[in-house]
Amino acid sequence: MSDAGRKNFSDKVSETLTPDNEKSLGQKAKEGITDAYDSAASKLEPESQKSVGQKAGDVASDMKKDTKNAGQSVGDSAKDDGESFLQQAEDAAKNALNTAGEYVNSASEYIQGKQ
Repeated sequence: MSDAGRKNFSDKVSETLTPDNEKSLGQKAKEGITDAYDSAASKLEPESQKSVGQKAGDVASDMKKDTKNAGQSVGDSAKDDGESFLQQAEDAAKNALNTAGEYVNSASEYIQGKQ
């Protein structure tokens, strides 16, 4: 059961447990809107006036946000690591080309000196 105007507990749990990649664009949009409204209502309503179900629902919403934020952090970290790896590979390739060029120049100068 939910308090007036608030998202009910079972909906919050269901939304939290369903991965985003299994949700339609419409479901995601609806969740975004209702989550924003519910979050605002949660902050405005004093804890003493919330039902037990609504308090539990607020905890479920917080868990959903924490899970999403943790996933984004991991994704961002992996992206940064990948970009760093690519930059290191590019730098190594440039250094190898420069070194190879120096060897070619040295060999060329050596051969010209022998002639």
